[in-house]
Amino acid sequence: MRNRVLRLTPRVQRRYFSVDESVKKSTKKDFEYCVDLVQNRDREGYLCGLLMPREARRSYYAIRALNVELASIKDARKSEGGEFDAASLALKIRVQWWQDALNQVFGDIDEQVAAGGISLDMATSCWNNPVVRLLNDAVDENNLTKRFLERLLEARAADLDVKQLATLAEAIDYSENTFSSLLYLSLESAGVSYMVRGHRLVSFSLLLTSPYDLGSRRIR
Repeated sequence: MRNRVLRLTPRVQRRYFSVDESVKKSTKKDFEYCVDLVQNRDREGYLCGLLMPREARRSYYAIRALNVELASIKDARKSEGGEFDAASLALKIRVQWWQDALNQVFGDIDEQVAAGGISLDMATSCWNNPVVRLLNDAVDENNLTKRFLERLLEARAADLDVKQLATLAEAIDYSENTFSSLLYLSLESAGVSYMVRGHRLVSFSLLLTSPYDLGSRRIR
């Protein structure tokens, strides 16, 4: 493939706190669950995944399934009357659960468990989720950059209380942290890294989301 750049990033040694390794391994059903989730909630992402190299699809759909899960948190913010309410404690707990799951995938929550700051059962409950299990394999197989995943989660969390982005600069920042991160992670899942100068990728990702945003009369 042209423009392929070898990734020189050293593989991160991940550590875990007394969790059976067999619990973390994804299954065929986990993959099918993630594909179905993306197909039903992110049609464009699903179709793009069909064009990915076959060996990259497991990682790709794990990433897109995570994005669907995070985006669905804000979708649950509307009250029964359709009004835009402030983010509830329950929704913030959902965000924190995914943050803890991400930390567990990268082994960064072990010290909290050892220090008694969080129970082992709570820390390891994430392994019951098929998206987490498939994402864990994706990180292990492709050494996905944690910061891109964190930026995605942080941007979705910060967006919980935002009804409408006020400026183009805010829209660009949000696009960089969400859609650009998804594009970078998708490239990593295929073993490809591109050096993009300036804001080309940011502008491209903003352009990709514009039809949906304009149709819903809001910038996400």
